[in-house]
Amino acid sequence: MVLIGLLAALLIKHFIADFCVQSDAMVSGKGVYGDKSGISHAVMHSAMTLIVLLIFGVGLGLALVLVCIEATIHYHVDWAKARFIDDYASDPSKRPYWMAVGADQLLHHLTLLGIAAFVVAGV
Repeated sequence: MVLIGLLAALLIKHFIADFCVQSDAMVSGKGVYGDKSGISHAVMHSAMTLIVLLIFGVGLGLALVLVCIEATIHYHVDWAKARFIDDYASDPSKRPYWMAVGADQLLHHLTLLGIAAFVVAGV
């Protein structure tokens, strides 16, 4: 039951960070490797994940390791999606665009599932 609750909280966090509070600058800067706006987006996600993990009783040390992993993965997934869309799939009326967006979200969700599973397994 804890796994489902933690995963639900992480997915809600993800929706808020990716679709509700992400700035236009964060969106536009993701395709430039090292751009501060893409980095700030990944850091925002991780800060919100840290809050969720602490609420669920995860120790600070483990939580910090997990959010650093999340930030790294999130940043690179977003960067790769932005590059792919810019180079090959810039038309949102075409299937490749939505496949890229879907793959991006799938990878983010699998990352969160991995975090939740790792926490619940007590590793």
